[in-house]
Amino acid sequence: MIITFNATALGSDVTKLLALVEYANIDDNLSGNISIDFIFDDGNVSGAQGTGGELSATQTITVNVANINDAPTFSGNATVTTIEDTADPVGATVSSLFSSLFVDADSAVGGHSLEGVAIVGVDEQGGTWWYQSNASGAWTSISNTTSDSTALFLDAATLIRFIPAANDTDASYGTIPTLSVHAVDNSDGGQTYSVS
Repeated sequence: MIITFNATALGSDVTKLLALVEYANIDDNLSGNISIDFIFDDGNVSGAQGTGGELSATQTITVNVANINDAPTFSGNATVTTIEDTADPVGATVSSLFSSLFVDADSAVGGHSLEGVAIVGVDEQGGTWWYQSNASGAWTSISNTTSDSTALFLDAATLIRFIPAANDTDASYGTIPTLSVHAVDNSDGGQTYSVS
């Protein structure tokens, strides 16, 4: 960018203009120090400003860019498979259901990966959703009162299953029962949630 001042420009005009210069970058993982060089040239080609010819000076300004932790998302939907009239299905881990769908803009710089999911909605028509912590022990029903403000966090090792009502199949439902979840990454102890 080149800015040219006319002969009537004052030093205060230059200062005002420079105060309006901003730095922007669309790189989602940019961080560190960015150097911006300003070259000031007096334009004294003809000597109208005195002897010594055209003079210039360079000033470097350093912009410190701090990377922010972006919320992860999922690239698609996961599917839990249940066989009709199975009283005690084994379920599937959060990791096996969602790892291949996990997307995090910070993965390239922070090595972020799937920590788990935050369940924010439960559709229990025709059956019930359950989870089992650490893939062992008792199964716990997933409450239909879950919401964004009362999300249920399940880590990657947790098992999830759906137990349909007797004799129910996909054809029994107007819409397939679902869980609504947000992705959770492993940054800061797994505190970054998607909001979509």
